[in-house]
Amino acid sequence: MLECMSRIEDRLPAVGREALDEARRAHSGRGEFVKLEKHRIRCWQAVELAEFQDRAVEVNALRALIFVLHPPGKEDLVDCLDVFVGFANRAEPHYADLEPTLRKYFGDCVPAATGDRLVVELAQIEEGGEGVLLGLGSVARRYGRLHELRAVEWIVHAVSCAKPNLKLRRVLHRRGFRIQQLAGIGEAYYFVDQILDRPKHD
Repeated sequence: MLECMSRIEDRLPAVGREALDEARRAHSGRGEFVKLEKHRIRCWQAVELAEFQDRAVEVNALRALIFVLHPPGKEDLVDCLDVFVGFANRAEPHYADLEPTLRKYFGDCVPAATGDRLVVELAQIEEGGEGVLLGLGSVARRYGRLHELRAVEWIVHAVSCAKPNLKLRRVLHRRGFRIQQLAGIGEAYYFVDQILDRPKHD
């Protein structure tokens, strides 16, 4: 998310640019995360002032910035990435940055879109996997809409885990996932999320 913030840095007021510099130091190991708390407070105060003065772009840039003024964590990233992208793109559109961001943090889970759908394959989800699934699902749908894809195809390898996550399995069933035998993969939870209906042309 720091990379994305660099692209909208010029939309930040001085207090935001100062906070972003401190965040860069903290995330690179040259600073301390505890110092970010005062910057979060100052940025929220700046948000209130910008809202009062009807400076929408500045508000969105500051609210995106606040997401990076916290210690890193994959769970936090997945839960907030979709909201962060929304604020950042309302400040200044950088839709093309969404795919590299997904690939950086989720690696091979997000291969290239094939045809009219995005394929997301999750081999292992640890530490609150149901939260990861829901958060990543929201981001994947946003990515699909931006690229005018018709569906997100999900493959989740959670059938034969040594320590099955029962809560994750309940979430999978509620969202429509079903166990299927997939060619070249084997048994996995499978679901196709239809996100865009394109008009048919003769």
